[in-house]
Amino acid sequence: MMSSEPGAVDKLMDWAESAGVEIEWTGLRSLRDLVEAYVSGTGAGFAVMGVVVLLVAVAAAWFAGRMRSRSLRLMNGVRPWRIHGRDIWLLVRIVLVWSLLAWALSCVAVAVGYGTTKLSTFAGISLAALAVADALVMLVAGAVSVATRPRAATVANRQPPVLAFTRFSLATRAVAVVLAVTIVPFAFDYAQNARDAHTMAARWAQADSAVTVSLTDAILDLDYEREHFQRLTPFAQAAQAEGIAALSFSLGELTTLENMESSGFDDVVVTDRRFLELMGIGVGETGSRGELVPSDSDAIPPALRAELEAGFELWTADGSSQGGYSYFTYAGDEPLPVIGKVLSNGDNVVVRNPLVIVVDEPMSFFDNSMLDAFMINGQMIFTDADKLRQLLAESGMDVDVMSVDGAVEQILTTAQEYEQQARLGMLAAAMALLAIAIAVIQAAQTWAGRNQRRIFALHSAGDSYLRIARRSIAGETVFIVVAAAIAAAVAVGALELPPSQTLLVMAVILPLYIAGTAFAFRATAAQSFRRSLHRQT
Repeated sequence: MMSSEPGAVDKLMDWAESAGVEIEWTGLRSLRDLVEAYVSGTGAGFAVMGVVVLLVAVAAAWFAGRMRSRSLRLMNGVRPWRIHGRDIWLLVRIVLVWSLLAWALSCVAVAVGYGTTKLSTFAGISLAALAVADALVMLVAGAVSVATRPRAATVANRQPPVLAFTRFSLATRAVAVVLAVTIVPFAFDYAQNARDAHTMAARWAQADSAVTVSLTDAILDLDYEREHFQRLTPFAQAAQAEGIAALSFSLGELTTLENMESSGFDDVVVTDRRFLELMGIGVGETGSRGELVPSDSDAIPPALRAELEAGFELWTADGSSQGGYSYFTYAGDEPLPVIGKVLSNGDNVVVRNPLVIVVDEPMSFFDNSMLDAFMINGQMIFTDADKLRQLLAESGMDVDVMSVDGAVEQILTTAQEYEQQARLGMLAAAMALLAIAIAVIQAAQTWAGRNQRRIFALHSAGDSYLRIARRSIAGETVFIVVAAAIAAAVAVGALELPPSQTLLVMAVILPLYIAGTAFAFRATAAQSFRRSLHRQT
């Protein structure tokens, strides 16, 4: 609510109390909330984080490989800024070449798939994004270069900047573990949403001609809304007479029913005979996909019935809660088809034991505000697109309509979006795991470089490589357990992920990390021993 009138909030609260309405106050979203929504609400947010973590790991590995070269150049009198500049440029040059090549190939793909009309827009936006990404590469490379720079004192004492690389490696692994533990459940959630949307679209195969109406935002204006409702009334009457309107929605999705759980039903569904016919559900008789069995109102728990009747008094055109609808229970092998909060979201509402309220004539039963909401949410669909457009034009409501869209096409589009989010999430998880692998290998190489003489002596005396590295592997095991515990706390506490999913992901990551660490330390120890045999440092 926005108002400059003094006492507006108090007046609103007084009205809500007198009307029995509960108001929930929500403040403006902070920058932190927006960032969290971007990161956890889309696969792209996680993909960006995965790229950043992988970039840091690759940059650290790059400079670790050039550690000896940087020390030698410093000893030969090369200025530090020249050392930084050359190494950063070599890394950025590689990234630039490959990123520009990928950009050119993507432009070709867009031109082939979508034509040259969209190429200029895509090329400009993608090139700008690429420039930002390459600038980020330079910043990260510069930060890593400075943090791991060789110093004259350490070079004189023959001590490479191992501590800086160790810290980078630990930090990279910790962040990557947190990222992997939080990403994977979200990716699975995106994939499940995609499957639900596909399932919903398959169940709508018999209603592939159904359409929805997208209304203009102008109806939100109070003055315009009155004119809109004047046009909506004759349109609703005509649509009802032609039999092209079909209604379905879940009361459990739209509002909180305090007495539903104790009633034994898993949801309360409001629908009409036209929608049930489209879905193959028989009313009082067996349909191709299920049957609604009549239920006497006295069989409904009194508390639930009273709660529903109180709602109907607010939603109906005449303010009455009696007449115009009937109660049914559902008998079918498959869940009852129901439209969720918004049709275009592809929400596959699964109800197996619902109380079904079949409204005789929904277009005249509900008031204009409810009909308007049903149309906006896609819970009111229409079975004949041509007749719908005709009625919209005759009632003058065509000025309020932005588009007439296929219902199934909207669900399939949503499914594709969920699939894209799932792919981005899994890509981010893969990059996080790759960053962990790079950091572990770097840690193992750093350990082997510092302990080359010890490895040679102990292995020559008969100790196995794993025995020599057992303390370091034990330290890595403690590290991954602590990092995974922190990641689980973040996932469950901050992001509210299910504990079962988080534990499942940890149960997979922990053994893989420990096994990979043991393999990396054994391999680097063997490499170090061979280098010692050939008198290589």
